[in-house]
Amino acid sequence: MSRPMAGPVVVGVDGGSTSDVALAAAFAEASVRDTELIAVHARGDVGGSPSFGDGGGNYEWELVAESARNMVTGQLAPFRDRHPDVKVQQVAVRDDPRQELLRWSATAQLIIVGSRGRGGFRGHLLGSTGQALLHHAACPVLIARTAAPGK
Repeated sequence: MSRPMAGPVVVGVDGGSTSDVALAAAFAEASVRDTELIAVHARGDVGGSPSFGDGGGNYEWELVAESARNMVTGQLAPFRDRHPDVKVQQVAVRDDPRQELLRWSATAQLIIVGSRGRGGFRGHLLGSTGQALLHHAACPVLIARTAAPGK
């Protein structure tokens, strides 16, 4: 299946250090491709944070979304300064990151994520989101990672 080189570059952002590596690659790719960058932050595990609830299991998604938007804005800032030519759209949704990024893959020309996510298997090179994208995305996937020490 041949895909046209149209659509945005989409990057998954979770606030971790691997997001910085993914953002650097995403801004560079969006700049070279002269296309928009969509920074996606998805949280499906909102219920686990008492900071956003009333203590009785009732959680305000809008409070979580505002916190997520602030985090993404902060993480994007240094890259926006280095790439003022790149138009950026931020997306914060209440959904499983794998599912949200797979949906974006239908219209993206490239999806970029960091090499490890927030899951419990820290020793793995790929997080569950990266694994799902590599196997099921409808567009090319770039897994951004830092170089090994001394490289």
